Amino acid sequence: GVDVVHLRDPSASTTELHRTALALSRTVQRVEQRVGAAKAVVLNVNCDSSVLDGDVEDARILPSALLLRQIDGLHFPERLMHHASKIPNRGKSRTSSDLLVGASVHSVPAAVRAVKDSAVDYVHIGTMFPTTTHVGKVPEGPELLKAISSDPATQSIARIAVGGITSANLHYPLLSGATGVAAIRAVSTASSATQLRHRLDSFFSSSSGTTRSAPPGNSRNS
Repeated sequence: GVDVVHLRDPSASTTELHRTALALSRTVQRVEQRVGAAKAVVLNVNCDSSVLDGDVEDARILPSALLLRQIDGLHFPERLMHHASKIPNRGKSRTSSDLLVGASVHSVPAAVRAVKDSAVDYVHIGTMFPTTTHVGKVPEGPELLKAISSDPATQSIARIAVGGITSANLHYPLLSGATGVAAIRAVSTASSATQLRHRLDSFFSSSSGTTRSAPPGNSRNS
């Protein structure tokens, strides 16, 4: 099964998101006991729409100490990732906290900043392919992933490909340097637990062989 459950809802208020995170954490804990395998719950940090960009207090961004003890990680949008270094007991050392911390990035400079200034454990890199999650957005494509993976600064962290990934195109990001992938629609549209299991099996079988053709050309020009 999956290793990480990432809770993200840009339309939800911080209060709603934190309440859902607590409930999700309890559910995942029950699953862990049943299957005997650890699963991480990562909360996507939201900023209420009433708070202006660039003028956000840490206290309004970071969850309470109680919630931080219940979840396994925090994920920051690129515009908020500078708050990652302000997590209590974390600073700029990835070894100073057991909390898994990540950020979304859309360029090589952003990925380098995430590592050097925000001390993240992983980055989400995207988007790889057209997706209904970001309608109308031109994908950066596997080329961005390849560029970020080639930078020495990112060698110590996990590089997760996101955006429109299915079992049919999964090999492209894996050939471009991804150490993992994240998917929403590919699993969330499953109509039953059986169908979901089949989709996950398809993902894992696709990831086991990455000897297909090289990634396509620049998505912006195709």
